[in-house]
Amino acid sequence: MSNMMERMMPKLERIENINCDTTEGWNTYMCTADITQTIAGASRIDKTRFKLSKVNGEWTLED
Repeated sequence: MSNMMERMMPKLERIENINCDTTEGWNTYMCTADITQTIAGASRIDKTRFKLSKVNGEWTLED
């Protein structure tokens, strides 16, 4: 059972083509990237958008 659950969990393989532009002022960026992941042995690539912000000296990732 444990092996079956492990196979169903997505595995992040690669992040490529990262492109970020400043937005909403200083230390905030809107980004896109191509994410390659494998789920149950099948690999797929999705383009995703995310926001990076610096809060209290630490970078945070938002969707």
